[in-house]
Amino acid sequence: MRKILIVQSIPDWIAIITNAILKEFPELEKDIISTDSFDHAITIVPKNVELTVITSEMFHDLYSPHRKDVHPKISEDEKNSDKLAQMIKEINPSAKVYVYSEYKPRTEVYLDGFIFKDGTENRNVTEIVQKVGQKELI
Repeated sequence: MRKILIVQSIPDWIAIITNAILKEFPELEKDIISTDSFDHAITIVPKNVELTVITSEMFHDLYSPHRKDVHPKISEDEKNSDKLAQMIKEINPSAKVYVYSEYKPRTEVYLDGFIFKDGTENRNVTEIVQKVGQKELI
């Protein structure tokens, strides 16, 4: 079994990424889970499955509707993609975590890759689809 977890602070990007993946891989519809919150993401990481995570570098949990559902495990200042990758890999060690952002990750110890959200029309969403399409990554 495989899953894709999308963690993007801006909900519109969750929809854009999900739609791009489903356009190429409609069979993954039931395998995509998403959230706009760092803290919520940690609570929904599936264990014992092949997992690909597409996350952002920066988080705005103070504005997330999920902020009342979970208690923060770390401070807002500590939240970044590499810290999220570390926490996800503590839950699911085989997870592959990719950053999709306009900003280069501050650290890349636990990350498996960086996809630059560039200024082109499709904002490099096709690169996400390529990562998802690589069977060894999901």
